Amino acid sequence: MEVRIDVKGMDSALKKVKTNIERFGNLYTTLLAYNTASGMCFNATLPLGKNRKSKVSGRKSGEGSVSRDVSRAGRGVGSFINQLKERDIKRARQVAGMLSLKADPQKAAEVATDVFGQVVRFYQSYSPEFHTSARKNGRVSSFTGNVVLNRKSTENYKNKVFKHIGKAKSGWLINTSYGWAARAPQWIARHGKNGTIKKLPDGSVEIENNLSYASEAMLKALVPFVQTKALQATNLKLHHEWQRRNRV
Repeated sequence: MEVRIDVKGMDSALKKVKTNIERFGNLYTTLLAYNTASGMCFNATLPLGKNRKSKVSGRKSGEGSVSRDVSRAGRGVGSFINQLKERDIKRARQVAGMLSLKADPQKAAEVATDVFGQVVRFYQSYSPEFHTSARKNGRVSSFTGNVVLNRKSTENYKNKVFKHIGKAKSGWLINTSYGWAARAPQWIARHGKNGTIKKLPDGSVEIENNLSYASEAMLKALVPFVQTKALQATNLKLHHEWQRRNRV
């Protein structure tokens, strides 16, 4: 996933600056353009949210999506039995009894399938395969029929997946010896700086998210918006920065 920001015309304004900004020139322009563009890319890459006000909500949004998808791929037995009770309370209790006694899981699955109207399979613990095989376009759209008896195994799997939240966003972070880089909350920065930046001969700045699944995590409908707004915001930021430093 690449985003290119046209910054032609900015250098001429910076050359007129009479304060410390003169020491940085094109470098300042390049990195400020990068910061603005990467900030827009953060916001368009799932999970949504990245600024100070949304540090928690962005991470929580990702955790909420993970919890939903994991549960659809392998539902807890408690919530599943409650669903069965809404359809047939007598047979739901029959299924619960067979499972608690470990009498005949296969028979319990047959009764549950008949009541639920969808093939049901009972498993002792949660398997990562439940989640990975059910995902399409990064999401699990509906209940797969897998029911997990050991709740702790499901929670353990969720916590492992939670640790990956923010990795796609980290692909917009770059290494720079000058210490100027887009700020990101810890749930993004913990994955390291996985992006690259280039100042091209035509005056544009190109940043690239090198992670293989970045395109999947980027909301395709927002890509034109990101490119347009990043350009507008970069020009506007430079204009106000020039005014502030020169007391215009």
